[in-house]
Amino acid sequence: MRFIVLLSTLLVVGSAFAAPPSEPASANQETVNLNPEVLSGFIQSHCRKCHGPKKQEGELRLDSLSLKIGNSEQAQRWQDVLDALNLGEMPPKDEPSPTARELEPVLEHLTNSLLVARKRLAETGGDVFLRRMNRREYRNTIEDLFGFTVPVDLIPEDDIAEGYDTIGQDQLFSAYHFNDYLAAAETIVRSGLFWSDRPRVKPSTKVTEGEEYNGRLKKYVREYDKKMARIAAGDSLDKLGFDDEKQKQLYINRYDLRAGVRKSYLEKPHADTGIFLEENVFRALEAGFIHGTLDPRGTYQFRVVAGLTPGDHPDVRKFVEIKDANGPILGVLRIDGSIESPGTKELVIQPKLDQKRLNLKVTENRVRSLKIDQYVRQVDPRGSMSVIWLDRMEMEGPFYKEVSFFESLYDKLVGKGKLRSGTSDKRDSRKKNRRTKPSRTDSEPVVSLAENTTVDRKLEDQNAKKFIQTFATRAFRNRTPSSEYLDKLYQIYFERREQNQSMTEALVTPLAMVISSPSFLYLMEEQPAERTASVSQAELANRLSYFLWSRSPDAELLNVVDEGKLYDPVVLRHQVKRMLTHPNRWALSEGFISQWAELSRFDDIGIDQTKHVAFNDGIRHSARLEVQHFFDTMIAENLAVDQLIDSDFVVVNGVLAQHYGLNHQPAGDQFQKVSLPADSPRGGLLGQTAFLTMGSNGERSSPIIRGVLVAEKFLNQSIASPPANVPELATASEKPLPVMETVKLHREKAQCASCHANLDPIGFGLENFDLLGQWRDNEIVGNIGNKKGARKSSIPVRAEGSFPNGMEFKNIEQFKSALLEQKELMARSITEGMLAYALGRHLEFSDDQAVDEICQTSKQNNDRVGELVYAIVSHPIFRRSDRMNE
Repeated sequence: MRFIVLLSTLLVVGSAFAAPPSEPASANQETVNLNPEVLSGFIQSHCRKCHGPKKQEGELRLDSLSLKIGNSEQAQRWQDVLDALNLGEMPPKDEPSPTARELEPVLEHLTNSLLVARKRLAETGGDVFLRRMNRREYRNTIEDLFGFTVPVDLIPEDDIAEGYDTIGQDQLFSAYHFNDYLAAAETIVRSGLFWSDRPRVKPSTKVTEGEEYNGRLKKYVREYDKKMARIAAGDSLDKLGFDDEKQKQLYINRYDLRAGVRKSYLEKPHADTGIFLEENVFRALEAGFIHGTLDPRGTYQFRVVAGLTPGDHPDVRKFVEIKDANGPILGVLRIDGSIESPGTKELVIQPKLDQKRLNLKVTENRVRSLKIDQYVRQVDPRGSMSVIWLDRMEMEGPFYKEVSFFESLYDKLVGKGKLRSGTSDKRDSRKKNRRTKPSRTDSEPVVSLAENTTVDRKLEDQNAKKFIQTFATRAFRNRTPSSEYLDKLYQIYFERREQNQSMTEALVTPLAMVISSPSFLYLMEEQPAERTASVSQAELANRLSYFLWSRSPDAELLNVVDEGKLYDPVVLRHQVKRMLTHPNRWALSEGFISQWAELSRFDDIGIDQTKHVAFNDGIRHSARLEVQHFFDTMIAENLAVDQLIDSDFVVVNGVLAQHYGLNHQPAGDQFQKVSLPADSPRGGLLGQTAFLTMGSNGERSSPIIRGVLVAEKFLNQSIASPPANVPELATASEKPLPVMETVKLHREKAQCASCHANLDPIGFGLENFDLLGQWRDNEIVGNIGNKKGARKSSIPVRAEGSFPNGMEFKNIEQFKSALLEQKELMARSITEGMLAYALGRHLEFSDDQAVDEICQTSKQNNDRVGELVYAIVSHPIFRRSDRMNE
């Protein structure tokens, strides 16, 4: 029945999900006609060879391209031609170049014609498609409502193949999604009712001593010795539990390997009071910390008290990895104490919703594909199996944030301790059925089994209706639901009550329907009376909050809306500044920069850790976060976007500082801004492991891939996918060669030359960084692909090349300097990406004028991140009410 009601709601609003055509018709739209006398001869002389009937480089044929510009797709084709001519990319260097007399009229005509086309198309294009919240936004919005974090696997997947997860055109939705959202919503609501009925408790500390592990070891040795004594005494096979004499002898032979090594371990100094992590005798010993159900409304501080064993240990072995046994890495901590004076390191844990059991594992941060003895031989040949001694682990909490909206509403309309929720309701309902008559009327009092107090059922139901209405209004981002919709929810509630469910149990389904309904899942806006009207202030607040925070507006922003001041430029600027200094700004790094930088490529890169032991799980975990923390620092300090090209600082944690060989270590284990020396090659996105590693093939650095990344992100070029018949780089030569020579051979192949002529010279600028993002002056050549008999040799790295505009470089410093001279291209790349992310739609040719204006405004303010954000949200394109709800 719940699904039928929900499906009926879907059918009512079904027309809202129908995507309009990509090019809406307009009776007033005029076609811009290009002049064939200006273009035809030029195309015939300089373009037809590569873009004609026999050959279409980049899937572009110019001799048959329409000279009538009537839609954005046609306009964009000609814009690409103009861009290539302006940048000097076309014709290619090996073809005759046009004279200035030939080129100037073509450039002038295309520029003027496209300006006219842009203005005309802007009047009809740029629809903002209805979109639903993505996983991040759903998680954050639920957290605002209920005060706890929803595990990501509970939320239906976004199903976004490429681009930003805010793009409405790319979102798929079906009845299956609604069913999944309803199931998730019921879990969320039950948990919300359950925890709202529980008082907040004072923080307490649970301690697990390292010496507790020794008890298990001692017991093992004791039982083994006891059985060995019985064998020596002559007990029979049956009494000893052996099947035959062979099994008994095997048990005897294994004594030294099993009991003996444990006994030797227990005799080590300090083994009786702590635990030596990664001791080989236990096949990589790890410490575990188990905690019962945690309160998801609060956070906990997990502490590791540990020290280093005596000796000169390499830095790579001074870190521990904290991992949820059933999930991902939670953090990496640097150990800097000693056995006699262990240090305390701390990690904040945010429990997941309904986490029945917290099972943390503490191990040395290293690759897991090698046994501990194999790993130590590579990174610390003369070191011991254990360099970290753990004294104890502690968990303190919960530490609560402010009371959530749901918890406050529950406290007001239900009252803690008077009614139970969740499974307790079901149990109490069964008891109630045995004790009371089912024919009780609404006016009769019922007994609350929680405190055996009398509760007026009529008052309960009145409060339940208030609960539903107030919750739905807040969930729908302060839009009041229709009376018809609320009546349906009330009806479902009363049907549950007729089945003798308690108030809280009867509330589960209607409240779950609220947060799985289109009005919650979709960022609804009123259909405008006029196409280019502005959105309401409440809708502008929603757009602003979901752009910057990926969640609903907070109380202060809503107060500004109530006062009718959000349109005021001064007030809007103040709100943008406030929001970008609020901790919720992290959503812009988690959402936007992660997708602009395409960190999904980094996630998909497979690195053979048996060959690259420096690339352990802690490095991989931290490298992804580095990109986000770097951009978050740029936001917090309102830095210029060209800091992504080069900066005099990095934002790293201890394990990345060690990976980069930085002399200055962060003071703690969290990500911190660290200044770089003047001659450091680090700085910007270009020097970060994630960017450099995803610019590899997983085995070695790839100038080709890095060239594509730099061209796309820093030069704002669209690079087409390679044809299907392009051979792999590894097949360019039978023998191992330096990267530059291998790429040169690859480029000599006819099907490769056209694309690589511009891309490869760019990628060579980053060749001093290996595939793990570590600096190298020499490249190791040989034994590539584990070919037998191949010898290794070391040759100097050549980080030299050129850009499509002819600027050359000889090293990383010149490479970055050349990019900085073209920084307006990267600024436009960031602007286009951020605008598409903010609007929730792909940009079209008709948006170019708005992009130009935003870029110009941002440039006047030195392209600082905060100014770029304000230029976007203050531009008419951001507040234009043309969202396609039908």
